[in-house]
Order: sequence, then C-alpha cells, then structure tokens
Amino acid sequence: MAIFRKVTVTILLAAFSASVGYPLYLDLYYLYDMPRGPDPVTGRVCSMTVNHGFVVYVTQQERARFFFAEDLMFTGGGFTLLAAAVVGKGFRRKREGGSLN
Repeated sequence: MAIFRKVTVTILLAAFSASVGYPLYLDLYYLYDMPRGPDPVTGRVCSMTVNHGFVVYVTQQERARFFFAEDLMFTGGGFTLLAAAVVGKGFRRKREGGSLN
C-alpha cells in the first residue's frame, strides 16, 4: 500500500506542477512573442494584460486558452495539491498505547 501511495502522490504533484507551470509559460510566451499593438492581418486585435501590466494583442482563441489555463491553475492546482496532501498523509489509526502513528 505504501508504494501505491507514493506513486499516487508523485502523479498528483506532477499534475499540480503542470497546472501551475502551463499558465506561467503562457504568460511569458505572450509577453515576449505577441505584438504590443493591434495586428489585424494576423487577427490579433484583442487586448490583454500579461505579466503585471504589459498590454499585448492576441486572437480570441489565444485569449480563451490563457483564461482557461488560469482557471485550471487555481481549481485544478488547488485540488491536486489538496489530494496529494491527503493521500500522502494517509489515514492514521489509533494504537493501543494511545499514540498516533
């Protein structure tokens, strides 16, 4: 059972890292690669603020992808971290001496 718990916690922590890392990657990618002014030729006309105040212009699809990743970071990341803590701690049972182990 201990091996199963360790594998489960490892998978949950990897999922947590991915749910936090992907929005951070998108934030930096949009900061450095998206135009700072509207670009109607490529369809990047939706303004968006990234990285603490920089305005970039993206398409509707890129904007939706960013906000989905942000929502995933808070909900999925929180859930996976909580689940990893619960599974990693395990359920403790009371021993005869009264001490918890």
